[in-house]
Amino acid sequence: MSNRYPYYNPYRPGKPRGYRQWNGHALASMILGLCSIVFWWTWLLSIACGAIGLLLGFKGIDSQRPGMARAGILTSLVGLGIGAVTLLLKVISWL
Repeated sequence: MSNRYPYYNPYRPGKPRGYRQWNGHALASMILGLCSIVFWWTWLLSIACGAIGLLLGFKGIDSQRPGMARAGILTSLVGLGIGAVTLLLKVISWL
């Protein structure tokens, strides 16, 4: 019995069927966005995490599944806004 298709492999080695590839930039963006919201009282950390998370979110939005990148952008924007309001209130309280 000869094999008519010598390079045919019915078991198809490689990634499993349910395998999902994670977008590292989008995940980091969402984590940094959440950190910028959680640490709102330290305005410097909140603004820094929000800005870096925003940049990573825009870098990760080009993937095939941009949902996590959009969530990272949204949380980073919220964290940036909260950090900016906290900074504004600190400046007003110093005057």
